[in-house]
Amino acid sequence: MKKAIVFLVTLGVVSSGAMGASLINDGDFESPTPIISGSYTAGSSPYGQWLGSAVWQKVYGDLNGFTNAYASHAQYSDVKLVQAFDPAASGITAGTPLRLTFDYILQNAYNGQVSVVGLNDGQRILTYGGGAVERDHILSPQDLEETSGWVRGVTQNMTVQENYDSIAVVFTFSADTEGQRGIDNVELDKVDNSTGAMPEPLTIVGLMAALGGMGGYMRKRRQQT
Repeated sequence: MKKAIVFLVTLGVVSSGAMGASLINDGDFESPTPIISGSYTAGSSPYGQWLGSAVWQKVYGDLNGFTNAYASHAQYSDVKLVQAFDPAASGITAGTPLRLTFDYILQNAYNGQVSVVGLNDGQRILTYGGGAVERDHILSPQDLEETSGWVRGVTQNMTVQENYDSIAVVFTFSADTEGQRGIDNVELDKVDNSTGAMPEPLTIVGLMAALGGMGGYMRKRRQQT
């Protein structure tokens, strides 16, 4: 019985991590899947895949004492890094609050922005120039300041105002000099309206199961004694 209780408690902890998953895939850029060169069209391009022009690539190495993989960019013109998801499949509808977090580095650059856009009816995001129309911004373009090193845990909060065919996170970088420019640890999460916390339903189920198991064990012990 003790082993069962340990298993149930462990299930609750593991479930917490599972249900806290971001709406964005490969936000840490650690998977072997490359960044695809191409643009995004609502409802037709692949979900859960990073898209960008050929100047975006995954880099593995040590930067400022921080060793891991990240998306790197080197280009003089505005270029975008985009990933979209299906909001209907994720339960994201009008009125849903979202939270975006990420790390970035922007050395010797004159432009860096992040936005979240909603797309309908075949609207496109061109990864080399162009973009979505203003009315589709869920999070309007936020300027990223020039940095000397990595900036960690940047957070942006927003609320979805309409129902969309697709929702996409969009990073736009440009520069006219050499320097390190990169994005890492991108997460987009649904926020619980009541507490501002990320909802994790399976966590509650796991903890309830664990408590139920402990309660059953205690009742059995009382009956035995």
